[in-house]
Amino acid sequence: MTVYPADIINRALNLAGCEITIGDPQDGSRESQIALRQYTQTVWALLRASDHEFSRKAATLALSGNGAQFGWDFEYVYPADCLKVRMVVPNNGALNSPIPTRWDVGANVIGGVMATVIWTNTASASLVYTTSGVTEDFWNPLFTETVVQYLSASLAPLLSSKDEHGQSKGGPDGYATALKIAGIDVGKDS
Repeated sequence: MTVYPADIINRALNLAGCEITIGDPQDGSRESQIALRQYTQTVWALLRASDHEFSRKAATLALSGNGAQFGWDFEYVYPADCLKVRMVVPNNGALNSPIPTRWDVGANVIGGVMATVIWTNTASASLVYTTSGVTEDFWNPLFTETVVQYLSASLAPLLSSKDEHGQSKGGPDGYATALKIAGIDVGKDS
């Protein structure tokens, strides 16, 4: 079964109390514009929050061409679709080595442009990471439901009606109410 972003957005809109159904997230309606601004960042944040199997990717790292920072032997280019590094592994077939590979993420200038890089002492390294390139069709049902809940929580206060002063009629607790509706417990301030 094919899952489209519009399906997930519509479920989130409904959960947030919005009665409109959008056919295309790019339709230009107020609801779709608000949802599109929240959608990708919500998905990416949730992908980063956990190591989902469906979003795992492995790739050989490319050297940046720079010398590594002090304390590291090698500097590699951070993949464009990488949301979170899970581990750096040597390309020597020792994938099941009990000795972990040390690494760190930072920034350095590559070709005159500031870029994210990975430093490690491992020559010829591969990266196992969470990719942003996974589509809705590959999500498991629990992740899909989590996206709907979190997206709904972020949409509810943005879609609520405003009073004559531009304030949400729901008051300052609008976001807390949305989180409660979405089943998200953020705890109490003390």
